[in-house]
Amino acid sequence: MVVVNPNNPDGYRWTIAELEEVRGRLAQRGGWLIVDEAYADLDPSASMAPFAGSEGLIILRSFGKFFGLAGTRLGAVLAPPHILALLAERFGVWDVSGPALALGAKAYADKAWHEATRSRLAEAATRLRVVLVNAGLQDVGGTDLFRYVKTGDAQAVWRTLAHQGIAIRGFEDQGKALRIGLPPDAQALSRLARALAASG
Repeated sequence: MVVVNPNNPDGYRWTIAELEEVRGRLAQRGGWLIVDEAYADLDPSASMAPFAGSEGLIILRSFGKFFGLAGTRLGAVLAPPHILALLAERFGVWDVSGPALALGAKAYADKAWHEATRSRLAEAATRLRVVLVNAGLQDVGGTDLFRYVKTGDAQAVWRTLAHQGIAIRGFEDQGKALRIGLPPDAQALSRLARALAASG
């Protein structure tokens, strides 16, 4: 079973207890729970990392989302030792540059930056939610990096914003849903608010 936690795009979060219960059941029959934690650095208390090494559990971590350095191409696999050995045998040493490794080590060690960034993102996400709700969109989930909203005609909103140079994510199979990323600053948030007002 593969679980993205928190999920993208709706931000749904499974509890540690739920995931551990599923892991245990899967492990009993030789199965695996694979948890993609690309957004877990936003809230480490929701991470399965403390259970790393447990039978039946593989955790995938991504560096780029929380640290905002997607081009760094840095991530990690947390798994039982025999799985890590198998991955090393099959894939060899991952080609990660020295600068990326140095940057990653420095970023992960800076706990004060982590806390300040979590606080800043939470405040910015609250401001984004206010803009979205004031524009008549229904905020139904997300994370502190993006919001998942519903509206009567998502494609119309998507088109209006696209014409104004604002990229958001629409879904072909979900005609009423949109994912809107966190604007980088107050000016970009104001621009989004004006564009949403223009969309009606």
